[in-house]
Amino acid sequence: MIRILRLLTSVSPKAALFSLQNVWRIFHPHSPAEPTASQWPGGAAEPFRVTSSRDQMSISGWFLPGTGPDAVVVSHGLGETALGVQAQAELLRSAGYHVAVYDLRGHGQSSRHRAVTQLSERYVSDLTAVVDHVRADARVTGNIGLLAMSFSTWTALRSCVTGETGPIAALVCDSGPERTTGRALGNIVGAKSMLESEAISAQRKNIAGLSSELAERMIGERNWPPPALAVPTLLVAGKRDRVIDAQEVQSLAGLYADADVYVHRRASHVKLCKVDPEAYTTTVLGHFNAHLSSNVNTGQEAKP
Repeated sequence: MIRILRLLTSVSPKAALFSLQNVWRIFHPHSPAEPTASQWPGGAAEPFRVTSSRDQMSISGWFLPGTGPDAVVVSHGLGETALGVQAQAELLRSAGYHVAVYDLRGHGQSSRHRAVTQLSERYVSDLTAVVDHVRADARVTGNIGLLAMSFSTWTALRSCVTGETGPIAALVCDSGPERTTGRALGNIVGAKSMLESEAISAQRKNIAGLSSELAERMIGERNWPPPALAVPTLLVAGKRDRVIDAQEVQSLAGLYADADVYVHRRASHVKLCKVDPEAYTTTVLGHFNAHLSSNVNTGQEAKP
């Protein structure tokens, strides 16, 4: 709290309000509603809704049936919706995996929320509810993996560490996470300050610092980075990423024996799938095929 007060005094009242408003909007965007399942590009998708056990928020999702026994849950980044991961979802489904996508709380068709504290537990609870729904589907007789984008990479990694989602056979994190929990979000707000008045933009550095601290307090993560990670994990980063620094991702990956990192020299934030589809397919599908297949000993027994 002392640090926040010190940061508040480092900027003008107008800049402080700018920071507060933008950090709020990052977690509570005014996003458009998702299309219905029949409008999902690339084929029909089955809609579902689950309830988060943490605070009873209603989470909207879509199940894309595959042909194999295994499934992958795909999570989009802040300010996006499930349609933002359509290319990744269809790639996985074309490879035979069942795929589930969902709108983060406050996004798309999921419930709006006004929570400003303990967001760590809330996002993980939402993901857990989706994974539980997928695991209960009779068509999913094998293992479950996670593919997370941007901010959701932090949630997915944390859930694998705590085990709240149950056994996860493989994890892929696209564009994140960093070793810190609020730095990237603070930089986003700092970048937005350049679009405001000259007086606001002149305080960019202090605005970014204040926003980072506010975002970190809202997330409420007490133990980051986690001390151990037992799930086979691939972290994908881009040299041109101006949101999540590739060196931070590499630094985080270096903490875990079960984590590999792939850095693409031309990719920006969550753009490897578009910039180099061949490389994306090779790395992401390669990781899932190696660790998620029910024929591979992943430590998770397939359902009878």
